[in-house]
Amino acid sequence: MKKYGLIAATLLLSSTLFADNEGYKTEEVKAPTLYDGGFTTGMSLSSLAQNGFAGSLVNFGYYGTCWLVDVGVNYSRFSDTNVTNVLGHLGLRNRIYQNLFVNYGAVGLGRFVSDHDDSDNKWAVGAFLGLDYHLSRHFMISGKVYPYNYHHKSTHQAFANGILSFLYVY
Repeated sequence: MKKYGLIAATLLLSSTLFADNEGYKTEEVKAPTLYDGGFTTGMSLSSLAQNGFAGSLVNFGYYGTCWLVDVGVNYSRFSDTNVTNVLGHLGLRNRIYQNLFVNYGAVGLGRFVSDHDDSDNKWAVGAFLGLDYHLSRHFMISGKVYPYNYHHKSTHQAFANGILSFLYVY
């Protein structure tokens, strides 16, 4: 699954080289076009896999000029056990330079295992801090680090995890 996630992310990133040549106006003085965001879909790679959460996720969300919300989902099946991972961000965005944004807010994670014992179900809450860069009108790369997370039935973590997302913006 990780191999397919890496291949999809590489193809998505490489397709930005040939897509949307509308990044600059064709006038005497070329001024950059400012992109603000929109509804998004894409792939994410996360370092949360070592804590029992998903490593690669399918993302859906909305990135506005001042706020963002997104949800990533992963599903896997091991023998007779179904595992669903959900990761969500809710936060604020501020433009710091042209198509570069800083974002910050709250993160929530859930791991749901379909067996008779609920001991494998986990959840976590915390904060995130990140950067978004609009490569073009329809492609964005977003990276987030988690300065603090509390993992249920586990520990407190500081700057232990992060996520990198390759998103298509509608």
